[in-house]
Amino acid sequence: MTVYLHIGSPKCGSTTIQSLLAANRAPLGEAGLHLHPDENFAHEVGHQFVRGWLSDAQRRDRTDEIRALSDEGMGDIVLSSETYMAIGAKRETLDTFLSLFGRREIRVLAVMRSPAALLESTWFQWMRTYRRFDKVRQTVAQAGFSFPRYLETGWFERIDRNWQTWAHHPRIARFTPILMDQGGRLDFARILDDFLDRRAMRLPAETAENESMNGVTFRLLKQYRQAPLESYESFVSQLDRRMSSLGYGRYRLFIDGVRARIHTHCRDLPLFAPFADSVPSYPSAAALPEETFEELLEISRELARTFAPKAPQAAEGSRTA
Repeated sequence: MTVYLHIGSPKCGSTTIQSLLAANRAPLGEAGLHLHPDENFAHEVGHQFVRGWLSDAQRRDRTDEIRALSDEGMGDIVLSSETYMAIGAKRETLDTFLSLFGRREIRVLAVMRSPAALLESTWFQWMRTYRRFDKVRQTVAQAGFSFPRYLETGWFERIDRNWQTWAHHPRIARFTPILMDQGGRLDFARILDDFLDRRAMRLPAETAENESMNGVTFRLLKQYRQAPLESYESFVSQLDRRMSSLGYGRYRLFIDGVRARIHTHCRDLPLFAPFADSVPSYPSAAALPEETFEELLEISRELARTFAPKAPQAAEGSRTA
């Protein structure tokens, strides 16, 4: 029996992979591959091992369920969560996690993208979820959005160590690395079929709204992190949609010189070395003329007013006796 683990990294096609698995649950089952019925199960297992994000009771329940999957002869197991990559931060934690699968053969799929694109996309996700997660607010408060801070504090080095810990762990029978940004668009259905050694991806993933923010939206949102808004994430989505409708959807945050500096910094890291000379060129939100940005800022202010908390309506005229 085999356990197939897709471990991320975050912001590297994980949602697409998970949507494909969910859409093909039936053909996967026919091919002897077991998905847990709870779509959040794989993520919760990851959270269990990353800084104890679950309660003690939840940790016990999830650990017991993993062992049950391994003990009950349910065929091959497939688990996908981008949280798994971070388990590699501590070798002993990864040892404990992998021990839950007993004697099953363990095969791992890991996906990475170019370092500059990874940092951009991570920042975009943090800005989108800024109001929802304390950890995101803490990270933004500590390191902010100045890219040199991430070079100075070893952010990329930690990601490389996590990857290498997974890739060279003796319990892993096969480690399949996929590098994005190395050519054309990736076919994740084919990647999954090859990884699972089956032709089980018969249905496309559900078409979902693209959650990847653009650089213009990011620049504008920096004005609204503390602003009172009834639904911050709805405002983010509407603003991003508005910027895309105006033709700014392809604008990225970093200028090419910044991308090149990040890639040069990562040149000596085994994980990111293949990306050293592949710095794609995009229009940069940082290079927008100031008058253009002011016009877009005014559009964002108008939109923000529609999401501002509404003042209580004045009470109706007092009743007469």
